[in-house]
Amino acid sequence: CTRCRRCPAGQYRDRPDKIAYACTRCPVNTYNGFGEDADKDTHDTAEDCAQCPTGQLTFGQDGRPFCQPCPAGSRSALNE
Repeated sequence: CTRCRRCPAGQYRDRPDKIAYACTRCPVNTYNGFGEDADKDTHDTAEDCAQCPTGQLTFGQDGRPFCQPCPAGSRSALNE
């Protein structure tokens, strides 16, 4: 590999002492996708993993690029 690559959506790399190709997955019920200006999305700290908005979850999965809405008739209690 002749160039560095950004961690994929749903992951970040904040420790330079880690293996160069190892990214850390965002925790359950957090996400980090790519915004409108993907060149500025660095994915270089755990703070890049945002809490899912009210009414959305990752349904027990980590490393998600986005959250999904709760099914009709239910809600998430994360932000209450």
